[in-house]
Parts: sequence; C-alpha cells; structure tokens
Amino acid sequence: MGDASGGGAGRGSLQRARERGGRAAATSPAAGGVPGGASSQATLHRRRLEERIEAGLARGLVVVSAPAGSGKTQLLTSWAQTHGSPVVWVTLGPDDRDPMHLWARVLTALQRRGQAPFDSVLARLQPTPVLDERFVTRLLDAWDDLPSPVVLLLEDVQVLDGSDGARSLSDAVRRGPGPLRLVVSSRTEPDLQMLRLRLADAVTEIDVADLAFTLDEAAELFERSGVPLDDGQLLQVLERTEGWAAGLRLAALLLHGQPDLDAALARLTGDHRPIADYFAREVLDQLAPDVLDFMVRTSVTSPLDADLAAALSGRDDAAAVLEHLHRERLFVVPLDEQRQWYRYHHLLVDVLRQRLAALPPGQERELHRCAAAWWREQGDDLQAARQLATAGDWHELAVLTCTSAGALAFDVSRTALAGTVGGLPPELRTRDPWAAAAAAFGSYSVYDAAGVRDHLAEAREVLSAVSHDERVVLEALLLVLDTVAAWLEDDLERQLSTAPVALARLAVLGSAAVPALVTYRTAARSVLGMGQLWSGQLAQAEATLGAVATALAADPEPNALRSVHIHGALGVIAAIQGRLRQGEEHGREALRIAEESGWLYLPQAARGHLALAMVQLSRSECTPCRETLDRAHACLHALPNRFIATALAITDARLRVSEGDLAGAETTMARLRATLATWQPSAYLLHACDAVESEIAVARGDAGLVVARLASRGRPPSVYEVTVLARAELLIGEPVRALELLAPLHADPPAELARAVDLWLLTAVAREALGDAADARAAVREAVELAADEGLTRPFLLQRSHALPLLQADQDAPRRHPDFVRHLLELMQQTAASRSDLPPLTERELSTLRLLPTMMTNAEIADEQYVSVNTVKSHLKSLYRKLGVAGRREAVVIARELGLVQR
Repeated sequence: MGDASGGGAGRGSLQRARERGGRAAATSPAAGGVPGGASSQATLHRRRLEERIEAGLARGLVVVSAPAGSGKTQLLTSWAQTHGSPVVWVTLGPDDRDPMHLWARVLTALQRRGQAPFDSVLARLQPTPVLDERFVTRLLDAWDDLPSPVVLLLEDVQVLDGSDGARSLSDAVRRGPGPLRLVVSSRTEPDLQMLRLRLADAVTEIDVADLAFTLDEAAELFERSGVPLDDGQLLQVLERTEGWAAGLRLAALLLHGQPDLDAALARLTGDHRPIADYFAREVLDQLAPDVLDFMVRTSVTSPLDADLAAALSGRDDAAAVLEHLHRERLFVVPLDEQRQWYRYHHLLVDVLRQRLAALPPGQERELHRCAAAWWREQGDDLQAARQLATAGDWHELAVLTCTSAGALAFDVSRTALAGTVGGLPPELRTRDPWAAAAAAFGSYSVYDAAGVRDHLAEAREVLSAVSHDERVVLEALLLVLDTVAAWLEDDLERQLSTAPVALARLAVLGSAAVPALVTYRTAARSVLGMGQLWSGQLAQAEATLGAVATALAADPEPNALRSVHIHGALGVIAAIQGRLRQGEEHGREALRIAEESGWLYLPQAARGHLALAMVQLSRSECTPCRETLDRAHACLHALPNRFIATALAITDARLRVSEGDLAGAETTMARLRATLATWQPSAYLLHACDAVESEIAVARGDAGLVVARLASRGRPPSVYEVTVLARAELLIGEPVRALELLAPLHADPPAELARAVDLWLLTAVAREALGDAADARAAVREAVELAADEGLTRPFLLQRSHALPLLQADQDAPRRHPDFVRHLLELMQQTAASRSDLPPLTERELSTLRLLPTMMTNAEIADEQYVSVNTVKSHLKSLYRKLGVAGRREAVVIARELGLVQR
C-alpha cells in the first residue's frame, strides 16, 4: 500500500555512490565520463557513424541495432564523449519490462547526473508506486520544458520486446522530436513500430552492416592497440572477421606483442566459431590462472566494486586487479568517472558464467550468497534478494523478504520486489511459512488482495513448522499483511480490529530481527488511522495519523508518498471538524508534495484534493470546489478507494445544494446509494448520506418528508441530522419544536464548527419566528463569532433569507469581525442577485406566489383570486418556469430567498 506505508531500508553513502554511477548506468559526457571509460588514447572515433547519429538526433530517434560484439557500445561511447549536449545513459534489464520501473530509472538517472535544473519540474518529480501512464506523460512534458536538449541513450532495449515497457517507450517515441532526443541500442530490431517510423521518415538506423569496420577504421584500431599492420595484413584480418568489432578487438589482443605478425595471423581461422570459443581461447586462456579465477568468481553480480570483488574473490588487491583488467582493455567496463564501479562486457559475462557453472558443486551458490550478504550490508535488499533468487536459496530469500525487503512492497520499488519473489517455488509455500508470507508480500506489491489472503492462509497452516521465536515474528508480520489487505478491500471492520493487534505484536519485536520494523509499524498505523477516520472516530484518527506526521517531520529524508497520504488525511479530518485553515494547510501541503513529485493524478493525492474541496465548499467557493472535485475524481481510476469516492460524492451533492442544483444533488445521491448497496460502508458514512438527502429535501421545501423520514430511522439522529431536522421544523412553521430539538446541542455544543454555527443560526431563525428579535440578533452574533476566524460561510448562505436581514438590521454585528461580515453580506446579496435575474413576474403571478406558503389548494387559491382553477394552474406553470423550479415547495423556498414572500 503505497499510501499506508513507509519506505525501504536506509542506504549508506556507498549505496548512493553506486546508484549515481552504476546501477542506472547513467553517465554525463559533459562531466567527462561515459560507459566504457576508455582513455583518450584508446578511444576510436568512427566519424562516419558519429556524424550519422548527430544528423539523426534532429529527427528525434536514432536506432543502433546489431548482434552482440558488433561495436554498438564502443561507437556510442566515443560519440557521447564529443556530443555537444548532455547524454543520459541507461542500460536496461528485465525489470524494465515494467514501464514504471523503466521510467523511474530514466528519471533517477537524469536527476542523479545533474541534468535536471534545480528549479525545474524534472528535479522534483519522483517515481510512482502504481502504474499510471500519466506519469510518463508528466515526465516527458517536464523534459520538453528543459532549456536545451538532453539525449536519453537506452542500451539493451531488446529486453523490452513484447512488454508494456516497450509499448510505453513506443508511445514516447511517437511524440516526435523535441528537447528529448532518444538513442536506442539493441541486439535485435527494437519493438518500437519501426515500420511506421520508417514510413514517416522519423528514425535514423545503424545496423550490423553499417557497424562493420572499414579498412581505415581497422587500421586506426590496430594502431591505437599498438599493433601496426600493413594493408595486406589489414585486409587479411578484415576478411576473416568480416569487420566484426569484437573479432577485430580479439585479433588485436592476440597480435599484441607478437614478434611474428604473419604467423600470429595464420592462427586466426576463417570459420565463424562461437563467441565463447573466441573468448576462451583468445582471452581467458591467455590470463594468469589467479586473474581468471578472480573474473569467474566476480561475474556472479553486476555492478561490481573493489569491496564486493574482494568479498567474492578473497583478494585484498581487488581494486588493482579491476584497474589492470580495464587498462589492458580486457572487456571490463567502468561505470563511473572515479572508476569505482565496473561491469564485464556482455560477451564476456556469458563465457565467465559457463566457467562459473563448472566450479565444484556448491561454490556458485556460495558466491551468490556471499554477494547477497554484501548487498544487504549496503542496505540494498533488492540486489540481495536477486542474488538469493539466482542461487535458488529460496528459504533465505523468503526470510529476507519478510524481515527486510518486504518494506519495498510499500514503496516505489514494489514491482521489482514482486518479480523477484515471484520465483518462489509453489511447493515450498506448503511447508515453509516464511515462503508463504514472502509470497503474500509479493501479492501485496501488485495490489492483489486475493493473493495476499490465499498466501496468508498457506502460511498459517504451516506455522507449527518453525520455532517459537520465528512464530512470534511471523505472526506479527502476517497481521500486518492482514491489515493492509483489509485496506485494499475497503474492509473497515477488519482494519479497525486487525491494525491494533498488529501494532501490539510489532511492539515486542526489535529492529535487529526485523529491519523493516519501522515501515511495518507505519503501514499498520496508517491503516488504523484511515479506519478511524471513515468510522467517524475523528479525534482518534487525528492522534494516530498525527503521530505518523510527527515522525515524518523528524525524518531527514521523509518518504514523499507517505507525506502526501498523511497530510491529505489530516486535511480531511480538519475540514470535517471545521478547522478550515488547518484543513487547507494540510490539503495544500499534500498537493504541493504531489505536484513536485509528479503525483497529482495518483490515488494518494485524492485525499489532498478532497480536503481542499471540503474547505472550499465550507467557504462557499463553489467554482473552485467543482474544479477540485473533478481533479480528485480523476485520481481514483488507477486504485479506486470506496471511502474517498463516497466522501467525494457527498461533497459533490452538498455543493450542488449550494449551487441550487437540487435535481443534480438528488441524482448524485441516488448513484451513491446504488454504489453503497454493493459493499458495507460505515454507519458514519451512511448517517452522513441520510443527512445530505434530508438537506436536499429541506432545500426543496419537503420539510414534512424530512420529519417523517428521520422519525422512522429507529436510531438517534446524528448532530448533522438534528440541525437538518430543526430546519425542516422551521420550514413547516414549528419554531418551538425546532428549539426543543436544538436544546440538547446548546447543553453539549457540537465539536464540528459547521454544526455549531448551524445551531446558533437555527436558534436565531426560531427566535425571530417567535418575535424575539433581540435574542435572534444575539444568536446570529454567536454564529458570526464562531465562523469568522475560519471563514465559514456556507451555513449562512443556506439560511440567507433570514440571516441576511438580521445582519443588515444589526448595527453591532460587524463590530468584532467587520471584514468577515462584509464578505458574508456580499455573498448573500450576490446569491440573491443571481437568483433574481429572472423574467419579471406579473401582478397575478406574484399574487399567486404569495399564497403558495399557505395550505390552500389550487381551488381555494382560485376562489381567493376570483379566477378558474385552470387559470391558477396556468399561473403556476408560468411561475415554475420563471423561477426554474419543479414544484410548489421549491418555489416557496426560492421566493423566500428572493424576499418575494414572507414566512
């Protein structure tokens, strides 16, 4: 649950350095480094191809596609060193088949290489926790805003073929040239709708034939390698290698230092032996045994630095060995300018791993375990998990996932974790509870609630298979998974019952046993707080979520996703309670973080929009409120949340009442009721729906219906319902009954500001109806006193036909809060003016209108006016049309608001 959780384990400076240089394989030629890191004297610039790349960039896309060993990387490295604008280089892997993982890596590479200006949108964007194509659009739009072009170079794009990642990349290509210039390197023709691009003349292609070395290029390569050949020897090499880059480099290695070049050339056979044979005979077999052993053992992981190489090889001079291999150009590629991180050339890795598999039984597995331990010490649980998965050490992978790497399930790395855990053998889950629990974390990573439930059941069936201490840990973690699964399924009862138990079980654990303990506690607390919010336990929810917010504020690197979630929820709570300033502050903070991160469209941002919309509604800012609600609804498509959707519908219906669109309000509530029938919402939300429907009925003038409806509920009315019922009693001329209903609220004032203001306004209306003008004015003053600081205006506008004359008549009312009262009067007069922009009423229509509040029938009105019943019906039809209403009760309400009739 991206929004109910914390981030992953902390990472040290070494990890951050590796990410800057290695894992993203991102480089900045402008900063002096490119993949390959070849020294200037060894760099071969193939001008004819580099010029084609430069020319192709103006069209937006360059594709370099050829098999392994064809010289793609060397060409792009030499070109990038001299290209005039920054180049961001990302080497792709299987995880990038997930488009969010792909674009998250692109974004991270761009930011970490310093190519996103500090004041740009790109500098503030963050990867998203859920798949949403709008993130890619946002990223590309932000890229388009850069002041100068930046080249994105994607290497090994063939790994994307047939995936969502390839489709997403193809969509990006379709945008056409702009500040984003794309260079693609692939071993096969990339899955980018190449035919369409060719027909549109929108791509520059360099293929295996283009990459074949010419005579001049081959001559320069051998000269730079210290192997000067005459033209005849060069032609012989070119004939035997067919200009193949890897073959030429292997030939240069073979011929280097040979006293008899012709004899050495004779050993170059003309057949096309497998690449492995070339490397085995011409590279690996020429190495000292200890160096070959070093390379074999360190090939288990990539990227590689001296510390990791030392751990795998047992050599203290690992840094020197890596530098020697690079200096001798033995297909070892540095990944950063400092030459701290390296990788082996793709062609070499396959051969080395064949040798690795030939080691004595168990050694390869131990090397992967060693690499896993090293990565874990650096705080990189994902790399550690991948090493354990490669080793087939499934139990250790499961334990790591549950105790530490499971934190990634609550972060933007969730899909990568799901892919790694997905390899757990199904049969293991039936006997190892750690494996079943790890599978549950994997299911949660892709928001698969059913999968979480199934794996939790598997884990609990075999809990007896582990020791007591392990059961204590596992039972706590299973409860955390129960809790977040309940959140996924909008099961409020389970959230409220399971989260406290999970927190209690987590309280007895230590971070040594469960490094992800803080993340799991945060997840459980967030779910509990949301459950308390939607069940109406607002004070408890604020305390629970406030504790999370306090922890966030103390964190030097707070999790942005959590911040959006928590500030949005706290904003909703404050808005409900009438602390509008605080609600607006939290809502805007949530949206500020979301906007900076590029997440304004995520489900988590919906809470911030909801908080802001509730504040805007309370302040009668109807147009901004409508716009905010529209944005909130747009957030929920990727991960619907029924509680937020319900709150949005309620807010929408109340907004329509404020706008006078009662038919629209009724339609909104009818749709909401149909939705609520499909699941089990809280009593708190159901009571809120009842109150809003009653508010609509009162606005229509159906006061008797409201009184009857609330009397039949069979439960005590909520405070909101009491105030609506009092309005209904006043509408049917029962001020005494209204005061009786309000008396308990005077004894125990409502905690929600809007209800407290309603209480005093309704008291004022009742006192006015009873002829007690002084008490009526005093009550209105109390309402103003309560509402002024927060700018709460909606209750006054709902009672404007009475509040307006009271405020206008009371000279003392504006004394304490003149600006607020002035604003109130302007709002109420504007509303009345907008309603008064109607076709003029005839004297007979006005006479008929003034009789409508009575209990007279149409026949009695006809007798009163000395006209026929049909004439009265004709007048009524004209009246309803001019007032824009559907019936008698609504016409009375509007007429009173316009001052056309008196109570």
